[in-house]
Amino acid sequence: MSAIGLRMALRQPPSSTTNKGPDPNAHVHSLLGITTLAIGLCYITTSYMDPAQNAMLYASIPVRILLASLLLVMVGLHGKSYTAEGRRALLTAAIYDGLSGIWLGWYLGEYLGRCPGLV
Repeated sequence: MSAIGLRMALRQPPSSTTNKGPDPNAHVHSLLGITTLAIGLCYITTSYMDPAQNAMLYASIPVRILLASLLLVMVGLHGKSYTAEGRRALLTAAIYDGLSGIWLGWYLGEYLGRCPGLV
């Protein structure tokens, strides 16, 4: 996740298809990359902790499943307005987040985001 965020933040944003100049919304691509990098770094910095005491690990389970659901709804509602690459990116993120949230919840035995070691 950190590598994807860094790539998005440093990569030249896609050009606009409506005009010949730079895309006026190109900054959104960079901000999304920085946000993704920040979330990935949070996971990395807390990964050394014992999973039973890692509250962020537990809290990420329902968030991942919710984000995956939201991405699938976005593709369902607005999929035709996205480019093929955009749809593929959203679906990849939805599959990655959804499956990782489901697997992590199964592995830890908790889907509600509560860390049993801190309660």
